Amino acid sequence: MGLIMRLGGVYETRGDSEGLPAAVWKLAIAGCEARQIASALGVTRVYVYRTIRAVNGGSQAWRDARFQSERLRRRATFEVEYGGLLAHQCKGYMWLYRCDRPWLSGYIAKHAGAHTNRVDNTDTFATLDAKLAEQIRCYAQRLLTASGKPVLISRARIGRDLHVLSRLEKQLSKLPLCALALEQACESIEQFHVRRLQWAKAKLEDEQRSVTRSALYRTACIRP
Repeated sequence: MGLIMRLGGVYETRGDSEGLPAAVWKLAIAGCEARQIASALGVTRVYVYRTIRAVNGGSQAWRDARFQSERLRRRATFEVEYGGLLAHQCKGYMWLYRCDRPWLSGYIAKHAGAHTNRVDNTDTFATLDAKLAEQIRCYAQRLLTASGKPVLISRARIGRDLHVLSRLEKQLSKLPLCALALEQACESIEQFHVRRLQWAKAKLEDEQRSVTRSALYRTACIRP
């Protein structure tokens, strides 16, 4: 199998690749999954993996191609769905947030004004209030049960992550269900510190370290 070259973000093969291996590689750099390549060419997945690994740098090139293909698909889907949904309701939101955040933030910022107007025109405040309140409750629960170091559950955090902070700041008086959801979900600094200390205690015990007062506060990043 020949040498891999990268031109303009696209991997190409040079050299002696011909026949079936070349066909496998052509589909691989197009971003196809192993099962798709195997089905299209009538070969096994094992053959697909072995062929790609035989290429110098092939495995990484294939990962890059699949990521680019997935990113294009997720972006296109989000652009369609965002026309009628809040950002957090779109199916690909969490993937884009984790893997393509600069594009996601830029797209939302660019279309926020027009999107807000469309939502307001198609939904009454009552309908919007109910939908957004449910999103707030679900997201707050996700923050509460997330693994890793606890973060403060606040109106600012929820509003910022759901991209509705401006609405919550300016229109909360028109959204009573949202106001109630925030009141129930948001925690005080004291409650947050208790959660952090509980997490720190569990972390120290899991690492078989001494659970002292200083170690607890240091691990929890809290000043005594």
